[in-house]
Amino acid sequence: MEKKRLFKRIALFLIVALVVTSLPNIQIWAKKTVKGVITATELYMRSGPGTDYKNITVGEEKVVLVQNQEVTIVGERDGWYHIKATFMDTQVEGYSLAQWITVTSGTVKAETGDFKEITPTPTPTPSPTPTPIPTAKGKVTATELYIRKGPGTDYENVLVKDEKAILVKDQTVTILDGIRQKQKSLTYLPGCDLTDDKVLDCLMANCCAIEGKKGVKGTFWNNVTMDGKPVTTQYYTTPLSVTTAGMHNFAPGVNIEDFSAKYETVFTPKESG
Repeated sequence: MEKKRLFKRIALFLIVALVVTSLPNIQIWAKKTVKGVITATELYMRSGPGTDYKNITVGEEKVVLVQNQEVTIVGERDGWYHIKATFMDTQVEGYSLAQWITVTSGTVKAETGDFKEITPTPTPTPSPTPTPIPTAKGKVTATELYIRKGPGTDYENVLVKDEKAILVKDQTVTILDGIRQKQKSLTYLPGCDLTDDKVLDCLMANCCAIEGKKGVKGTFWNNVTMDGKPVTTQYYTTPLSVTTAGMHNFAPGVNIEDFSAKYETVFTPKESG
């Protein structure tokens, strides 16, 4: 009996040994994460590999990556890196131009197959926290001062019992007092603070003109020497907001880089002195 049990144990051991030795040599490889850092001052992220694709946003803010920010590189397509990063404490994914990202670890592999544009998950915009209406006060310095329905003499006078409302010298007033008389409950949402005690008006449309057209003329070449025929000419009557740090065109048809521009106008002041 003991010999049979011993024989069964030896037979079972031999079967297990044969199964183990017959298995192929299995190796498990962990996928290595490819890391990189942004070298541009600012770098936009887009939904696909090109400037024709829309910007990736968080809420209403365009995603802007900053210099030395670390990103995870998923792959490369047409000179653009497919990356993942953090913006405004939110994980974002998209494409940025590869030349502005330096690989710090790993090897970037090219993406193959059909391209599918990235659709970001909508980020709900948090509701602003109402703040109390400021209680700034002022004092009338004129002998008499009319109140109008808008910021200008073209607006009608405010009437009180069919009589024009008149403030008198040294009378104290509080901002929004007039509105409070009509609307008892108000929510004040501040936009931004003043950076100076001056209010500046844009004079591009009223005091600037060139070649018979109002505003500032912008001429653009797709080279850095302003040689040859310009690729486009634009006229601006509102303030410009462009930068060479991000990934956007200065004007339709203009290269993102290796271009030149010239802005011209003739300024005629409304009055001298």
